[in-house]
Amino acid sequence: MTEKQIIDHLAELIVADFDLHRADASDSPSAALVDGIQELCSEKRIVYTAYDGDHLQLSAFMRSSVLCQGKVPANPESILGYKETVTANQVKRGVLLDDLSVLKGCDELWVFTDLSPDEDSIPRIAEGVLVELLYFLQKRSANSVHFVALSDSLRGNTTLRSYPFSFEQTLSLLEKEQAGELVEIATSASGQQCQGRPIAYHIVDPLDFKYSHWLRPQAYSRGTAPLVPAFAVEVRDAWPEQSRGQIVLAWLKLMELADIAWMYPGMDKERGSSRMTKLMEAIWRRQRPTTIVTERFWSEYSIPKATLPEVWALTKRDQIPSRT
Repeated sequence: MTEKQIIDHLAELIVADFDLHRADASDSPSAALVDGIQELCSEKRIVYTAYDGDHLQLSAFMRSSVLCQGKVPANPESILGYKETVTANQVKRGVLLDDLSVLKGCDELWVFTDLSPDEDSIPRIAEGVLVELLYFLQKRSANSVHFVALSDSLRGNTTLRSYPFSFEQTLSLLEKEQAGELVEIATSASGQQCQGRPIAYHIVDPLDFKYSHWLRPQAYSRGTAPLVPAFAVEVRDAWPEQSRGQIVLAWLKLMELADIAWMYPGMDKERGSSRMTKLMEAIWRRQRPTTIVTERFWSEYSIPKATLPEVWALTKRDQIPSRT
């Protein structure tokens, strides 16, 4: 299959999955499609978007900037959920360790800021971003780090500025006390003694997305960091810049960041199977043939429709049997 054929197929797949009356997708994705997706994913690069927390509301612009460059965004807030990771950790160091669990599998680091990558500006960068920068530079060369002018990005013009400093040079630009504290976090996170949370990839029917807000807190309570693909890269990111197929490809590429996979059967028993969940499971099993896909059930969560269907329903007709 050609790249265009695969992207077009993925675009039609997600549209078909949003059909409320869809027929059962009893057939599994073809080997040719899975092979083609694997090849396309191998060519894609994952970009971690680093930024001052005060710019959290601009996460969608950052994702779009990366997508427009033909790459896959790994935005820490979009993946982890800021409120959920803060609630789970209570301290900033813990939040940063969750961020670094995402960053460790990324190919590039883009720092979204209007500060310049020069000697005077580096000490003024948000300390959380500095930890991410120092951590990344221990693993990758400065050639994989770029500064992105945030104000230009908001105007639709993504300008990448190369980062000129190595790990040691970056460290030398910081005040001694600041450098000591930040490098300790970055260095310990790189060592074997650091036990970061494993990342759980959530395989969910697109029509059950409204229940996804319950998934992140539960993931943290089980000692994992959540990666819900439709939060990480949103369907709305496809318009107008990106095709829907590219969004689905990004979901599948982000699977590489995860350590384990959780699969949720469709909530509605009367609805046909989701083509997307079948494809995600097939790609996961191709990538990790020795790793089990754990089936989870909506009744594990405090979702009224799953735990109290009689109370939740307006009428008996609304009491649709669910796979709880």
